[in-house]
Amino acid sequence: MITLTIVALFVPAFIIIKRNSVSEKPPFHIVPDMDYQPFFKAQNVNPIFEDQRAARPQVEGTVAAW
Repeated sequence: MITLTIVALFVPAFIIIKRNSVSEKPPFHIVPDMDYQPFFKAQNVNPIFEDQRAARPQVEGTVAAW
């Protein structure tokens, strides 16, 4: 009974210790979708688009939602 209690408490303790520890290794990302995407400021050049603008113009006929 005591052994089972110690083992049952070991798992949450291990998780708490790992969650609060600091590592020098970069984090492991299972799905790195938006972690490594290119970032462009609004007035900078963006070579992806033909007009080289990072800020895309408004689509005609759309109304801003608030």
